[in-house]
Amino acid sequence: MRNLIVGLTATVVFTVASCGRTTTSPSETATSEGQRSQAPAGTTASRQGTALVRFMNADATGKPRELLTMNGRLFGDVPYKSITPYTEIATDPTGFHLRETGGAEDLTVDHTELLKGRHYTLVASPRPKGKSQLLILRDDLVQPASGKAKVRVINATVDVNNLDLYAAGAAKKIEKGVDATESTSFMDVDPGTFEIRPARQVAAPRLSKLRIEASRFYTFLVVGKSGDLDVVVVADKLDQPPTEASAR
Repeated sequence: MRNLIVGLTATVVFTVASCGRTTTSPSETATSEGQRSQAPAGTTASRQGTALVRFMNADATGKPRELLTMNGRLFGDVPYKSITPYTEIATDPTGFHLRETGGAEDLTVDHTELLKGRHYTLVASPRPKGKSQLLILRDDLVQPASGKAKVRVINATVDVNNLDLYAAGAAKKIEKGVDATESTSFMDVDPGTFEIRPARQVAAPRLSKLRIEASRFYTFLVVGKSGDLDVVVVADKLDQPPTEASAR
């Protein structure tokens, strides 16, 4: 089983460990839900002393979510399966407050210190008995090897464990055993068609025929409940490959 990203409790955050690099060119994002956005280079944010943060609502209750910091609302009224553009925020130690839109009470509070110039995705994910949690992932946007793409899997379900990633028609797993509230790091893969299967099961129709193109970063975010799974595909692309002078 994977346990790179696990469920968070208040005041505790777990992130994917990564040496990573700060991007030297702007990036573009497109999702399977029809959203598109652009973001500045990590080096631009670094000069401003900021990090780049975006927020995704993966809570299958369907209620819009908002994310606040001590400085006020960061993202508001984010519908289920939607993702915001990257936003620059200060890298001081930050407390993120997750709420239902317009709600007066926190669903969860998580504290972390962001690194300047780095990209992060924050995911509102459901927990059993109607509770919520926040997954904080570092987006390590290091250009894929020539002719390759990069892919990672986030399991934002409550009750589905052991998700496996395959190239379509292949028997060998690319990633295996991704449990609920867990994530993998980005890894290089050959372009093509992919599918996500619960262990020893055929891929659900909405988790199959996932197309991957070279020179892009793909996040497969699995949402929903057992018997009604869906996947949101987030595809990021750097405008230009990073240079060897990329800041570490």
